[in-house]
Amino acid sequence: MTFQALLVRFKQGRAAFRNRIGQLDPAKATQKANQTSWSPAQVIGHLAIAEQFYVNAIVEAAELGIEGTPTQSLMIPIGCLVMNWGIPIPNPPEMEPPSEIDLQEALQGFDSAGAALIKWMESAEDPEHKVMAKTGMLGNVTAHQMLKMMDAHLTYHKRKLERTRVI
Repeated sequence: MTFQALLVRFKQGRAAFRNRIGQLDPAKATQKANQTSWSPAQVIGHLAIAEQFYVNAIVEAAELGIEGTPTQSLMIPIGCLVMNWGIPIPNPPEMEPPSEIDLQEALQGFDSAGAALIKWMESAEDPEHKVMAKTGMLGNVTAHQMLKMMDAHLTYHKRKLERTRVI
């Protein structure tokens, strides 16, 4: 899928998911399917943390002028495939949402992080080939590689909430 087509799909999917969670009764938005799962508000909070992580990496790369060859690691295509299949990937502790989170607060964080991420994606120069950020686990990544990961991540959490009938 081209970068532009993926960006359109990501923006539409993100907006639809946000609206779906935003329309939940606040009590239902903080309800978990079971003791080990996250509530819809926590999922939105987690997605905001992940998006902000990429925004921070992009800003740091822009400030430092990071260049180089994009990663050829199989972590990106395999990670996307695994998430699209609905298989969980271990979560680093810094990506954990608060156990108690207000729906409106989570939505505000999601809106803010998403607006920043999308702005960077829309302004990406040569999104298929130019390194946009360096991340610890993935190395040098392009805008297209980041967007593939974020799209698969959104898909994973949306499907997980649907399977547990929380949304």
